[in-house]
Amino acid sequence: MRNLFIITLFALLSTSKAPASGLQKFEFEIPSSFITEEYKSDLQNWRLSLLNSIGYNETKINEAVFLKTDIPLIVNGYESIG
Repeated sequence: MRNLFIITLFALLSTSKAPASGLQKFEFEIPSSFITEEYKSDLQNWRLSLLNSIGYNETKINEAVFLKTDIPLIVNGYESIG
C-alpha cells in the first residue's frame, strides 16, 4: 500500500507547474497515526453523476479518489499539509 501511495503521489506531483529546469525534491513519512477525511456519500454521488453525465461506465475506467489528510509533504524543504 505504501508503494502504491508513493507512486501515485510521484505521478501527481511530477506534473506540477514546477520549472522544467529545476529538480523538485519531495519527502514524506507516514506516521503511525494520521487523519483522513471520510469518503462521504455526497462525494460518491457527485463522482457517479459526473461519470454518468459524460457517458462513462465506471466499470470500464481506471480512477482514484484522493482525500485530504494531515500527513505533511515536504517540497524542496518546505512543509505542505493537506
